[in-house]
Parts: sequence; structure tokens; C-alpha cells
Amino acid sequence: MGRRGRLLYFIKTIELILVLLIISGLLSGCKPWTVVKISKEENNKKKNEIQIYFEDTSFDAEKYVNSIWDKQVMPYVEKKAVNLKKLLEQMQKISIDEVGKKFGVRRGDESNPWNFLVKGEGKIIKVDTSSPNGIIEVDILPYDGKSDIMIQIGPVINGTSIRDVLEFISFDKFVNQIQLADIADAFNNKVYQDILSKIDFNKAVGKKISFIGAFTYEEGEKITITPIEFKMQ
Repeated sequence: MGRRGRLLYFIKTIELILVLLIISGLLSGCKPWTVVKISKEENNKKKNEIQIYFEDTSFDAEKYVNSIWDKQVMPYVEKKAVNLKKLLEQMQKISIDEVGKKFGVRRGDESNPWNFLVKGEGKIIKVDTSSPNGIIEVDILPYDGKSDIMIQIGPVINGTSIRDVLEFISFDKFVNQIQLADIADAFNNKVYQDILSKIDFNKAVGKKISFIGAFTYEEGEKITITPIEFKMQ
């Protein structure tokens, strides 16, 4: 290699070293990720928060419902239930909001539906147990042979009407929506197990009934009552 060649080789070597130094400097200033040490206490706190929202096994909705049923639920519904015939007449005369303000319970803001606690008498004109959400259709006094309302008979009882109509149940007392949903289910299950499951609806058409129950008003939909008390003659 001649003098010129050695000079070029030296220059290239210097350039390569400079490039490597620049790259090394850039990399040393970059932090592609940050490792943060979480203390044992913080880690346990996060686990507890997750358990509250997803694994809250400390709250027993069935036990809660049973504890308030006789002392609070039944006295309340027997005192507060509105005559269904009177309520239906009011619905024909004034707006649902006016009816709701007089007789109903609304949870949350004005976009939520009204819930009503009612009592009445009637005659069963149809029994439909073709699905788990069984219903009966009822002609209420004065009888005209037409279906005025429906009543859920299970074994699957849908909705949150019982929970929502009981004003003494404050939603703020419960940790999350899971607990509130469990309470609604527990009410529905209790009604079926303690009352409806003991009634034979196979030959119920034509039988007279009396009831106390709750329903959530849905515009354009037939009133469907979840019974709280139910008697069939």
C-alpha cells in the first residue's frame, strides 16, 4: 500500500470511529422504556381495587334481600302500592311524567324510565310458558275479556323493577354496578322461589287473582308486572 493509500485508510478509520461515537452518544441519551418499582403495598392496593370491581365475593345479595324482606320490603309495598285501575285511568288522562311524579319512582336523571308499585285484581285469560320467561295475561276489573296487563311467572324473571321501585334502597350505599345487579336478581329469584314456583299455572286460565307488584314503564310496550305478592283463587 502506497503513501496515498495509507492516508485514505487512516481517514476512513477516523470517520468510522466518529460515526460510532455519535451513535453511542445518541443511544445513551434514549430510554425506550422506564422501569418503575412498585412497592408491595401499592401492588396489594391495585389487587384489592380489581377485586372490588370484578371479584367482590364479600357481598351476599341473597342474604341482603332476605334480611330486609319481612321488615322493610313487605310493609313498604303494602303501604305504597297504588291501585292499578286508578293508575291506568290516570295514564289515559295526563302525561306519563305527570303520572310518574304523583305515583312513581325514577332513578337517576330524567332520561330514565318511571317505576310503579301497584296492586290489583283480575282474571287470567292466557298462560304462556313456551319460554323460560313465562307470563300470564290478565283482564283486570271491570272484566271485558281483553288482556290489560302481563305478569311474569318465571322461572326466569327479568328486569330490575322491584329493586328500582323501593325508594329506601339507596344506590349510593353499594360499591358498584355488580352489587346492584345482584340485588335485582336476588329479588327476582326470591319472588319465584318463595311464591311463583309453588303455584300450578297449567290450569290457571279463568282463575281470579290478586297481586302487588312493580313495573317499569316503557312507552309503546304492554305493562309487564313483576309480582311481589300473588294469590290465585
